[in-house]
Amino acid sequence: MIISNGDSRVIKTTSYPEPRSGFQIDVVAALTFYVFIVMAIPSRLVFAPLGAEGGPASVLAVLFMGWYLIIRVHPAFDIGADRQPIRTAAALFLCSILVSFIAANLNPLSDMAQDGVERGIIEAVGLVGVLLIAGDGISSNDRLVALLGRIVIGTSAISGLAIIEFFSGIDFTKYIAIPGLISGPVITDLTVRGGLNRPAATTASPLELVAVLAMVLPLAIHRARFAKGDSWRIRWLQVGVIGAGLLVTLSRTAVVGLLIMAAVLLPTWPKTQRRYAYAVLVGSIVMVYLALPKVLSVFITILEQIATGSSSTQSRTNALSAALPVIIQHPWFGTGFGDFFPQIYFFTDDEYLNSLLSSGLTGFLALVILFISGWLVARCLRRRSNNPAIRDLAQALAAAIAVSSGCFATFDVLSFSTASGLTFLLLGCIAALWRLNSNSDIPAKGRAAGPRVTPT
Repeated sequence: MIISNGDSRVIKTTSYPEPRSGFQIDVVAALTFYVFIVMAIPSRLVFAPLGAEGGPASVLAVLFMGWYLIIRVHPAFDIGADRQPIRTAAALFLCSILVSFIAANLNPLSDMAQDGVERGIIEAVGLVGVLLIAGDGISSNDRLVALLGRIVIGTSAISGLAIIEFFSGIDFTKYIAIPGLISGPVITDLTVRGGLNRPAATTASPLELVAVLAMVLPLAIHRARFAKGDSWRIRWLQVGVIGAGLLVTLSRTAVVGLLIMAAVLLPTWPKTQRRYAYAVLVGSIVMVYLALPKVLSVFITILEQIATGSSSTQSRTNALSAALPVIIQHPWFGTGFGDFFPQIYFFTDDEYLNSLLSSGLTGFLALVILFISGWLVARCLRRRSNNPAIRDLAQALAAAIAVSSGCFATFDVLSFSTASGLTFLLLGCIAALWRLNSNSDIPAKGRAAGPRVTPT
């Protein structure tokens, strides 16, 4: 974009300020490939020699950690020198998993338990690797925005597939075969609720699909609100496709995610835009009622079941009662991250409770601190910046993390590669946004420093 500074000179600038200096290797291409395989390849496909933890995305995530450690210690790279709250929180999370692994191995473990804790270590290392390589490796705001745009595009694609599955009743992912990969255990098939299909697309279950769509929706809305030229039509279409995908999941978690997103985003919008949002919401409900009345009736039924106590609600209550003896027996470090198999113990449908059981109080607190750090860093960056695009992007990322933290209370997210990988990638994106902008665009006594920039 070009703006004038009041004389004959012309200044070129963009809506996203460039970084000062630092790590110059562009990792966005590698992260884009990660986003592609985590969204396009069905969760059930794994490398045969590696077993259940041999999904392509999990393998690439571990390679990211190795890559990060190499460039961290190599003298030619200046990486990780600045203070980074999310990096510290991620290190605490990984340490809690390692301590849980050591504590679990102090006593003899069954073969299944041993395999479980080893897979847990691999999973945790990979997730933190994705976070770190994104947080310290993304080289500029433009590259960060490009990566987030690709996440939105990928999510729109799997949401479109979910919509097709909803109407057709066909699980198209069954026909996807990739040389070198075999089909692992299928967690769930195409399910039905109220006589309607509940799709999962390339994810492992409708709950995981909900988490992915709800996390990315705030980012899609941010891109649509700041779109210029003809791109606004495509970007708002992506918002509509992701929103429709949430609708066809027929899930209570979708309602929870939308409420959290609205509570975080809407108060920061201008009054006129809030009114448009309310009008769109009411209009969407009317359109659903006219076009698919059974969908609306299913949502009303499942919401009523929350108050009256459905089987799902009772299952979660029973899980909490059953978990107390295990927590008391292993209070600090749990049974070992990855050792708590629902098939052996019981289903928790709650990642926070699952963390208490598998990694103890230390792992639970580390997970909570990780979410809190992501939220506080994004909110702090919003308050400090006077760039409208950066402020709104920070708030959208805060909303995405808030939605993810809510989904962690509705199912065991860390057992699902797509939702967990996306959560840690978005935390890494918040870390990158902080690193690239924490010392720029700081307002002085309420007045913006430098020329005002219109987002592009």
